[in-house]
This record gives sequence, structure tokens and C-alpha cells, in this order.
Amino acid sequence: MKLNIQKLESKINEINNEIDVFQRKMSNVPTNVTHDLKKIVNELESKKSNFKDKIDLIKDKSDDAVVDMQIGVEMAWKDLSIAYDSVKERFKEVR
Repeated sequence: MKLNIQKLESKINEINNEIDVFQRKMSNVPTNVTHDLKKIVNELESKKSNFKDKIDLIKDKSDDAVVDMQIGVEMAWKDLSIAYDSVKERFKEVR
């Protein structure tokens, strides 16, 4: 199974857009929760960067190398997805 790099990069862009939304929303929440929200958004950004780094590594690799790296990319995506869902739920709680 070959990874679709364009699709993965599109997901990174979607996450970037959501991070922007989260950061804008932080200006409207009570200051006592802003610190916690910043922390989880920073974690999300870190996981997004890790995922993007893995995608960048495989862009110029052969198909065989991509297959070998696929597990790492899938694990990074899973971590990013879990972090995103966590941030999204946390912002719902703040409303």
C-alpha cells in the first residue's frame, strides 16, 4: 500500500487551520484555563510537526523505502489524531 503524500499534506493543512481556530478561541476564554489550553495546543503543534517531518522524509524515497517507513507515518498520524481530538474536546468544554 503506497502512501498518498498529497492527501497527508492536505491533512497537515487542515490541522494547521484548526490550530489557528483554537488559538483565536483562546482569546475568548477565561484566563484561568488559557494556560492549559495553550499547553495542549502546543502539544498538538508538536505532534503535527513530527508528522510533517515524517512526510518530508519519505517524499523522495523509493517505493520500498516508503513501505518501510509507512508504520512510522501511521503511528505519527494516530498520535496527531488523538491530540487533535483531545484539543477539540477541551475547547468544547470551555464554551
